Amino acid sequence: MSIGHGFIPDEPTPDATGTTSVVDAATGLPVDAAQAVGPWWRRALPIAGDLVPIRGEVRGNVRLEVVGEQVVQVVLTGVQVTASPDPTGSTKTGSTTTGSAASTRSHIGAVRVELSSGDVIGTERAQWTGADVPADFGSFTPDGEHTVLVIVDPQDLPPVVHSVLLVDADTGDLLGGAELLPVF
Repeated sequence: MSIGHGFIPDEPTPDATGTTSVVDAATGLPVDAAQAVGPWWRRALPIAGDLVPIRGEVRGNVRLEVVGEQVVQVVLTGVQVTASPDPTGSTKTGSTTTGSAASTRSHIGAVRVELSSGDVIGTERAQWTGADVPADFGSFTPDGEHTVLVIVDPQDLPPVVHSVLLVDADTGDLLGGAELLPVF
């Protein structure tokens, strides 16, 4: 099961001495037996990343973590989001499609948070490389300082999550995203 760029195998693997253990490929460290069983979100979280612009102006941080027995929360901190004109057409995710109309709005009313198996590559003007249909897990207004989205049924999470995407709730324009990596 891959998550971020880490990998916690479902089957234990023998090391050079023949001892069987589970190794997290992201860290190269052994994972104890309690971590090797159970859903990926219990084994691999927390994961986090810096939000970067894709088609909008986006900055901030995102973190996914387990809180409680069956709850995952998405924490957005220091988030700044505005739309920017896109002369090349707009990229859309989720249930919307790619269009050619340029976005000219600068104010964003609400932003959807989507989880994707695709990657967010780049820092100044990133690119999302996903071929999946990202899973929508709620929305927020960008004028809040500290946004927390709670996922009370983590079994609804996609089987692989590499990135968080921020999407304009009104237009479907992909504004920005974050590549998620394990937090140590």
